[in-house]
Amino acid sequence: MQQCIRGLSQYAQKGVRVFVDGEPSGSSDWERLFEAREDGLFYMGDYVQNEAGELKEIRFDKVYLCEKGKKQS
Repeated sequence: MQQCIRGLSQYAQKGVRVFVDGEPSGSSDWERLFEAREDGLFYMGDYVQNEAGELKEIRFDKVYLCEKGKKQS
């Protein structure tokens, strides 16, 4: 986990924006990306490139292993 957080920090230092649940985030938010949860929820990363093919954003959004674990809104 700490190695992944260091990697995200290095990307952020290079100007790559990191989002969690659609919001800009910082290192204080990143630990929750790696928490084990009983409800089947985990975060999946999406790597977004600019027109030149360079990494510009990393977006983490909630994903559920199955519909059973997903809470109804």
